[in-house]
Amino acid sequence: MSAMGLIAAPARADVLRIEARLSDDATSLELRYQPPPGVQALPLPGQDDTVQAWWAQHARAADGCTELQPGALRLRAGCTEARVRVALAPLAAQARYEPATSLGNDARDGGVVSYAGYWLAAVPTQDLQVRLLPPTGGHVLWQGQWSDQPVQWARRADEVAAALSLREQGRSWLPALGGHQTVYLGRAPSRAVPGGGRLVHDPRLPAATVDAVEATLTQSIAALTDAFGEGPGGPVGVMMVQAPGDRFIGNVSSGRSMMLDIGADALRSPRR
Repeated sequence: MSAMGLIAAPARADVLRIEARLSDDATSLELRYQPPPGVQALPLPGQDDTVQAWWAQHARAADGCTELQPGALRLRAGCTEARVRVALAPLAAQARYEPATSLGNDARDGGVVSYAGYWLAAVPTQDLQVRLLPPTGGHVLWQGQWSDQPVQWARRADEVAAALSLREQGRSWLPALGGHQTVYLGRAPSRAVPGGGRLVHDPRLPAATVDAVEATLTQSIAALTDAFGEGPGGPVGVMMVQAPGDRFIGNVSSGRSMMLDIGADALRSPRR
């Protein structure tokens, strides 16, 4: 599989490039799609009916070159890129993989959490490069890696074609494209965790709650390391957000990331 990481690959003409960033006014996730010459339509393969409905409600073309269609983006004639703004939505009552939500009341301090499977595009005959851009003074959290520099992952055209073939067969395919990532972009408070990972938390959360999660995470990693003789396969990323209602939900993605939705009940008893 092609390399992933913090270093950008050499520029190529036959590559679909995608960039994701928090908008300067911290009200939306900004997406930029740059297809190879001659490609005017970009399928968004992860868009089932639920995701398409979400796009229709929250996504808007950010320039005159972009047309939003069900399950696809289209560039108007003469255009070389498409730009989309996705409004940050409040945390859902039964949140799971969040399309684009603020980690706190104000994304200027809290940042944005997004599941990449909602906005990943792919063309079977083209390489794929995805870049996550941190805001000024902020960071990217991706696969447990914490960086103040842009983070990139890439796939070759044959890997893209193989992944889309898995989708047509009804099999798990998003991990093959890197679309199974819950990513974070912002300036929220954070703490280092064992193994080089990061715990990022909603600025509204009490210190006692963050302390309890950090202690549990540290103990769990130590116990698993002791039981199996080795630590996690790589750094882990944990994102904590204050949630509506009385609930505690922990959502884990296979991209070495976890999002913890912490409601009023959990705040009252942080060590439960």
